[in-house]
Amino acid sequence: MPDRDRVARTLLEQRIWDREATYEEQVAEFMALARKLNEPATLSVRHLQRLAAGQRSGERATPSTRRVMRQLYGNSLDDLLGPPARVPAVVDPSPSIAPRPEARLLTTAAARESLDFAAWADSDHVAPTLVEHVRYELGRIAIDYVCTPPLPLLRDLVELRDTMFNLLRERPNPRQSRDLFFMAGTTCVLIAHATQNLGDPGSAMAQARTAWACAEQADHHGLRAWFTGRKR
Repeated sequence: MPDRDRVARTLLEQRIWDREATYEEQVAEFMALARKLNEPATLSVRHLQRLAAGQRSGERATPSTRRVMRQLYGNSLDDLLGPPARVPAVVDPSPSIAPRPEARLLTTAAARESLDFAAWADSDHVAPTLVEHVRYELGRIAIDYVCTPPLPLLRDLVELRDTMFNLLRERPNPRQSRDLFFMAGTTCVLIAHATQNLGDPGSAMAQARTAWACAEQADHHGLRAWFTGRKR
């Protein structure tokens, strides 16, 4: 939890502090809400931390990400990335009487638990549009890998890896798990190459071992062959 004497750097950081939630919990809530709204939006813990710290702009945010952020925090993404202010979040004006604080804690907790169950009960567990979005991003980065310097490419790869790891931690169904483990392993392969090119073979081997673990979970012979060939 933040130090109460600290001043939030953005309205988004202030909203997260007010919720007394971890960044991991906020990302999980974002992903669950995106599924509920059928929005192809993804978010990693690292990216949310950078947004809250004012280190990233919202220029590259997709419309679906903007819509989910507005629903989740009650403000537009541009406002959330601006300076903090004690501005009440947008709420449903239909209730005529505001619930008492203790009632609000109970209702929000119950809503969160119900939303978690709805996400689990969904037959796909992870929205197919999210899987397709990850597949598209991986393909784009793989193409850029040939002609892009390793350092900026590494940042994109790490963010994509974090997104896939978060999706896998939600325990999707076996079919989706195999697809995501394969893509996560492929991403770790690219990170291993980029890390090697940046002169850190020890860290590259750690990425290679993770790629092997993903290959085992995906039961993918191609990924296994890459790791076996690297060890020779």
